[in-house]
Amino acid sequence: MSLHFRWVGIETTTHCNSSCVVCPHDTLFRHPLTTMPLELFIKILREIATHHSIDEHIRFGGMGDPSCDSLLLERLRFMQQETPNLSPHIASNMASWKKRHTEAVVTERLLPAMRFSLLALTPEASQRVYHRADQGEDARRAIEYFLERNAACGQPIRTELYTLLLENDTDEVERIKAVFWDKVDAMEVWKPHSWSNLLPHLRPTQGQRRSCGKLINPEPVICVNGDVCPCSMDINRELAFGNMNHQTLQEIYDGQPWKRLVSLNQQGEIETIPTCTGCTFLNADSEGVLIEQKH
Repeated sequence: MSLHFRWVGIETTTHCNSSCVVCPHDTLFRHPLTTMPLELFIKILREIATHHSIDEHIRFGGMGDPSCDSLLLERLRFMQQETPNLSPHIASNMASWKKRHTEAVVTERLLPAMRFSLLALTPEASQRVYHRADQGEDARRAIEYFLERNAACGQPIRTELYTLLLENDTDEVERIKAVFWDKVDAMEVWKPHSWSNLLPHLRPTQGQRRSCGKLINPEPVICVNGDVCPCSMDINRELAFGNMNHQTLQEIYDGQPWKRLVSLNQQGEIETIPTCTGCTFLNADSEGVLIEQKH
């Protein structure tokens, strides 16, 4: 019996070079900063590629930035050579992205697409958003270098950029658009989300609720320590229902912890779990969350 996922997230590292005001990494994340061993990563990928199916891709994500993963290129080369049926997906704030990463990704075609996260350009906005005045400019240089090398090699990698419309930062979004709108293949402007209920001031909840889609069409995140969580918002692994170090995915999804979550969701009681109480992903109305986009 095989499992089917919309996508699977793998938290390859919990190290991050940034201190974004809209991220709980520095304030609410309660686990050590570390990197997933390559052996565990390979075990996960081989099982998924051999026994299960995915609609979209493998997301390198979680509480770290892929640019801080010392094994990033080894992981991508493994996927290209050993699990070509699985598509890797990476998003980075780019401030610490190395030129050697760009050269390898572009010349070796290690990714189908590269997604840039950019929340500020000017020193004032960068200080406000990242708590570092030069981060926006560092990211800009890295993104522009990637775009230049990609163009020089015939555009093998689709380029995507997203930003967030933060309070009182409309002008900064317009600056980012002015620089990159015509240079990237796709761009999105979003409202920031509230990381389940951890940062509720960023996006309001509403009275009309819906079932959790992540417990109907699974989108698990496999954390750096092997824990399997049902949702990327469960940053402290409070809902972990198995661990890939000593279980297979099939065993984990056949287990009682997963079945309990599914049952609570079916009964309309998923928000009785504190991690899920007030979660914005359970809002019935998501209108206006994606503000603007270019495909």
